[in-house]
Amino acid sequence: MLMVLMREDGSGILRPDIAFAKAWGAVGMGIGGRAMAKRASDSAQFWAALNTISKGRTAPVAGGVLILQAECYRVQLL
Repeated sequence: MLMVLMREDGSGILRPDIAFAKAWGAVGMGIGGRAMAKRASDSAQFWAALNTISKGRTAPVAGGVLILQAECYRVQLL
């Protein structure tokens, strides 16, 4: 569930979509963005398939920080 979305003045219109894709990938895979980026460079075919499976909603790049808590997942984008 998206609770808050803020964008800096002058930032591009795709910034929210990029942030959402980073968060979607981190939560979906259970790993942070840097780990996804490393794995994507090691196994490009898997990540291409994952992007198809997720209907293009994942972006295996640094930026999605996965914060695990006992009751829920929270993702903070830096």
